[in-house]
Formats: sequence, C-alpha cells, structure tokens
Amino acid sequence: MIPSSSAKVALGVPIVQTLSETMGFPGRGKGVAGLGLAAMIFYGFTAPFVLTGSYTNVMAYGLIPGGAQLSWFQWCIYALPGFFIFAAGMLILLSILFKNETQGKAVSVDVLDDQLAVLGKLTKGETVTLATVLGCIALLILQPLHGIDNAWVMLLGFALLVISGVLDSKTIKSGIDWTFLLFIGIAFSFAEAAKQLGIIEAMSGFLGDYMKPFMASPTLFLIAVIVLSFIITFIVRDDPAVILLVVSMYPLAEKAGIHPWILVFVILLSTDPFFFSYQSPTYLTAYYSTEGKSFSHRQGQVVALCYGLMVVLVAVLCVPYWEWLGLIAAK
Repeated sequence: MIPSSSAKVALGVPIVQTLSETMGFPGRGKGVAGLGLAAMIFYGFTAPFVLTGSYTNVMAYGLIPGGAQLSWFQWCIYALPGFFIFAAGMLILLSILFKNETQGKAVSVDVLDDQLAVLGKLTKGETVTLATVLGCIALLILQPLHGIDNAWVMLLGFALLVISGVLDSKTIKSGIDWTFLLFIGIAFSFAEAAKQLGIIEAMSGFLGDYMKPFMASPTLFLIAVIVLSFIITFIVRDDPAVILLVVSMYPLAEKAGIHPWILVFVILLSTDPFFFSYQSPTYLTAYYSTEGKSFSHRQGQVVALCYGLMVVLVAVLCVPYWEWLGLIAAK
C-alpha cells in the first residue's frame, strides 16, 4: 500500500521501538535490536517481492526496451518462493543473533486501546484515500481480467482523490513532489534513449568481456550480477545504481537466456545493501527514525552480512523454479 521502502521503515521501526520500551527491553539490547532490525528488514527490504512494494520496481522494469508489461499477479507468482526463502532465512538468523536473555512484559490491551484513542477515528479524507489505494491495488491485481493499463489505473485513483477533495489545488501545487515525478519520467525514457545513442551497446560490450566466464550458467550469472551490484553501491546508490545496472546488463541476460524480470528482481534486491551505513537510504531512515536508540551500526552490519547471504540464496535456490516457469531458457 505504501510504494516506498524509506516511508515504510519510517513508520514501522518507531512502532516497534515503542513496543520494545513497553515490553521493558533495555535500549540497544538484544531484544530491542532484534525487533528493530526485523522491522527494518520486513518493512523496507521486502519491497522487491511485490510490484507495488516500491516505485523503483515499476521504474526498473520499465527500463527494459520493448519489455512486455507484467501484471501484479505475475510479479507475485514469480517472486513468491524467493520471499519464503528470504523470510524464513532472515527470521532464523535474527532469532539466533538476537536471542533475548530477559523475558519481556506482555503489552497490555489497555495500552493499545489508549494509543488507538489518541489516534481517533479515521477522517473522511483518510477513509477515501484508504479506499482509493485498496481499489487501485485490486485493479492492478485483476489487470489480466479487465485489460486496463496500470498507468490508467493510477490516473483513475488520482482523479478520484481530486474529485473527492482529498487533493485540493494547494496540495497539488505544494504537496506533490513534481521534481521526483519528472525524474521517474526521464528514467523511463532513459533506456530507449541510451539504446538509440549506442550507450547500451558500449556498456554491454565493456562488461561482456568480464561477464563472459559467468554466462555459461544462469546461477553463476546471477551471482555475478549480485556481487557486481554490491560493489557498485559502494560508489553509486539507490535509483541511479538500478538504472545503470539494468540498462547495461539486460542485453547480457538476454544472451544468457534469462528473462528480464529475473535480472530486474535480482538487481532490486542487491542495490540496497547496508554493509556500510551510507550505502542504503532505507537503513539510514530506519536508524535515525528512532534517533539511533533501536540498534547500533555494529549490530546493523552483522544483519547486513546475513541479508547479503540471503539475497544470494534466493537467487540460487529459485533458479530451478524459474526454469520450470520458462523464465530461464534450457541449455
């Protein structure tokens, strides 16, 4: 429902921090850190598993020139086994690393009732917004049945918010990040422009010499893409890294018989690592959303290594499933 990893962790991690304090866990202890890092991982780093999990998902797949549009349901089916592997692996590792030595207090129902009372009932604007978002997601899921393009679904949702008065003229002028939307529009056009200018051919030719030893096997190729993504994020972060990698690697993935979605999915998982805090805006948002009270950078680095391992495992273990679906050509 919220297509932004940073926005989700900005909401989720402070909630978990409050719960940790209510349960009586000491600051940055194993209980608080484990819950905080679990919230960060599952609120923010699971976005690539769902089409609407992040705007970057749509942008990244839109970089494939002539790529067939994927429905919400197709994306979910392709990524579902990977999510189970990722979720199970991360939960097991977090449980082992942050096994709490003290038993936390149960959260009283009265405390929850008091918090809900402070929030109050949903306003009319909030109700309309919630219904619009859920309706748009439902239409995205049902796209194979009604055949309406995803862009028109989003425009319909925007129109409903304007007509209902949730978005007035002042909000449209000052409350919407038009610069960001312009960036997204340019990003969607970048792949075709780069192709026409020969940039893709030049980049693929340069990388092809280094990637050639790994193209004999889909598994080796995907591992190489993950490692390359990790390395690039030391210099280039976030969306620019995604654009650079997708544009330069998709011709090589095509030669290796790998469907563009798999390449995009693996790159999305690999371009937000947090081995060092500066690499990931999502990690920094999670850390500073509680003013550093939830976990330390040292604790975060340990989980970062686990995250990197799980990304590799997801790619390796899902290869047989993707071959079965026909997303990887049989050699």
